[in-house]
Amino acid sequence: MTSYDLLISCASWEERSEKSILFHQEKNQFDWLLLFGVEEFSHLYGKTYFDKEKLINGEIQYISSFDDVATWKRIQNLFDENNIYQKNVLFDVSTMPRYLIWYLLHFLVSKTNQITYCYFSPEKYEECDWLTEEPMSPRLVLKHSGIHLPNRNTILVVQSGFDTERVSQLINVYEPEKVILGVQTGEQLNNVSKNLKRHKEILNYQEIEHFPINAFGKDHGYSAIEEKVLQYKESKNIIMASFGPKLVAIEMFKINQKIPEAGLVDVPVRNYNQRYSLGINLDSLQKGSIES
Repeated sequence: MTSYDLLISCASWEERSEKSILFHQEKNQFDWLLLFGVEEFSHLYGKTYFDKEKLINGEIQYISSFDDVATWKRIQNLFDENNIYQKNVLFDVSTMPRYLIWYLLHFLVSKTNQITYCYFSPEKYEECDWLTEEPMSPRLVLKHSGIHLPNRNTILVVQSGFDTERVSQLINVYEPEKVILGVQTGEQLNNVSKNLKRHKEILNYQEIEHFPINAFGKDHGYSAIEEKVLQYKESKNIIMASFGPKLVAIEMFKINQKIPEAGLVDVPVRNYNQRYSLGINLDSLQKGSIES
């Protein structure tokens, strides 16, 4: 059993949210639980059964999916009010939106916390025709938006999942010179064949380059993405986006720390397919650390 000062997680309609917290309560020791929720989707959340005794302020801390500044200030206030500074933190990103992952990492790192991150895969994915609907305008991440020069073309470095709607939205808005699409290796759920087939069928864009990436490998895809960023950073504007396993979102944050010219972008949506993922695979636990 490992001891932490704080567990940070995010409520969701997915079973992984509740079951991952129950797992941590059984397997780890922590003093406090900081549990976020997204206001616009809170009506989808079910009843929770985990022990709420350690919940900060005794309740879920709701943020907005559509108001970046309000969310940023909300997180900043929570960190200040609860003295989240130089703590030993377990950061579970299994059901956390990527913009929230990046915002929280910003404050966790800037306040020199010791960060252990973790991720559980679902037990299975349903065969669905869609994952998200009504993608909104892409949003560069506050404080991590990169450096964009007017005399340079843009390259998108995208970790693909099965969510082509948001990739298409990025292409429509940024009109990049090239899209560099990272495709999950291995044949878990026919990842490669399903990903490539879906993107080729739906994305009407010629300049797409594919490269292999393994979110579940030793470095969670860091070296594969860094190689592409380094290839173009001296000549192109680079924007990174994550739409697959969320471990890669963390590695993109690390790359942005090292190479701040490469920005982070998120594409909010108004609707999610709640049947897309089912259950939790407790044997799939992946962990890593971030130095502050």
